[in-house]
Order: sequence, then structure tokens, then C-alpha cells
Amino acid sequence: MNKNIKFIGWFLYFIFITQTIYSQKYGQPHNNQKYHAPSVVKDIDIKRDDMLKNADYIFEGRVLNKKYAVEGYYNAYKSMIYSSVQIEITKILRGMDELKLGTIILLREGGTIVDYRDGEIHFLDKKYPTLDKLSSLSRNCQLFICNKSNFPDNPRNIQVDNPQRVEFFYDKSSWEMNYETRDDGTLIGLKGMRFDSIPMLYKYLRKYKNINTRNTKNRRALKEAKKKEKIKKRQFAY
Repeated sequence: MNKNIKFIGWFLYFIFITQTIYSQKYGQPHNNQKYHAPSVVKDIDIKRDDMLKNADYIFEGRVLNKKYAVEGYYNAYKSMIYSSVQIEITKILRGMDELKLGTIILLREGGTIVDYRDGEIHFLDKKYPTLDKLSSLSRNCQLFICNKSNFPDNPRNIQVDNPQRVEFFYDKSSWEMNYETRDDGTLIGLKGMRFDSIPMLYKYLRKYKNINTRNTKNRRALKEAKKKEKIKKRQFAY
């Protein structure tokens, strides 16, 4: 009897340790995933894998918090509205040869035409594609998984640090990747996966080719930017 109890105890302990190691290495399935049919889960896994394998650019960044950071505009025939979103890139995981730290324009299908006359906001027109296409954008740090964009550019020809225009690989609701800070730490959702910290997310991403989470060029560029900022502050002080 005692031997059986010991055996069961050791068996349960082994399962617990195995699950802990697996979750630390690969991340946890999302809480809602168990409610999906197996075919839906498989489709999500395939799309997530496709996105991480084939996206032109993967970088971390924030939507700028300023006027016209998100701006709607018409195409040439005024049959569709697009949006330009100004983003500050803080870390590049794929595309180091083409991108640099600094600002870049993300283009999206759908948006709102706004007029700021008289110092007030006037909403003139809006067009959105299907609701499930529009993923949310946060002022928090976010992981952007993008391709080169074929959408018509903002006619104002906004000047930013990176001349390329990009668009989301999948611009759909719930495919966004915001780094949310909560009372119990950081929670990062990657469509069917959940990571409790950024290092866990990086560990998962490193299994894909051309994703470099340890790139020294990022650190050097960040140091240079900090040096320039210090110099500016000193000059301003004088």
C-alpha cells in the first residue's frame, strides 16, 4: 500500500516538473484555446508559424503619442480610406539590414478622416473593413510583425527615419501583440500562446530563422541615441 502511494506521488511530481519545463521553454497555451475546435487550433498554429517564418520585418516599438501620429486619408479615387501610423522602433528582431532604430510608417486599410480646424476635432468621414480585420493599437510597447506595404501612401508624404512603408502580416483582431504590464507581471499573447515575460517570448522566437533577439547593433544604436540625448540636454542647459 505504501509503495503504491509513493509511486503515485513520484509519478505526479514527474508530470508537474515536465509541464513546468515545457511551459518555460515554449510558453503556455492561451486560456481560451481549450474552447476552440481542434481544426481551429491547428489553423491558428499554421498561421502563427507562417507569420513568424515569412514576415519581412519583426520589431518592437510604440505608436507615437502626438498629433497626426494616426492619420486617415483617401486613396486617389476617394473610394477607400487608409491610415498611416507613426511608430518609434525600439528594437529590431528581423530586418536589421534594411531598418534602423527610429520612426517608421505603418499603413492600414480603413480609418477616419479628421479635420482639426478651429483647434477642435471634426470627424468628416470613416470607412472600415470588416470589424474582425482591425486589430487594436496600443501606446504600450508592442511586437510588430510586418511586410512591405502595397497600400497607397499618405499624400502628405510624412518624413520619418525609415523610408519603407510597412503593413501588418495579419491585420486582424486578436493578432496584435501588446506587452501588457499587470500586477502579476508582463503578459504577452501571441495568438494561442501566452508568455509571462519577454525573455520567455524571446526564447520561443529564437527557434525561427533570421530572428535575432540578442543583436548587438540594437544596443549600440540605443547607446548612441542616449549619448546624443545627453548632449542635447547639456546644450539646452547652457
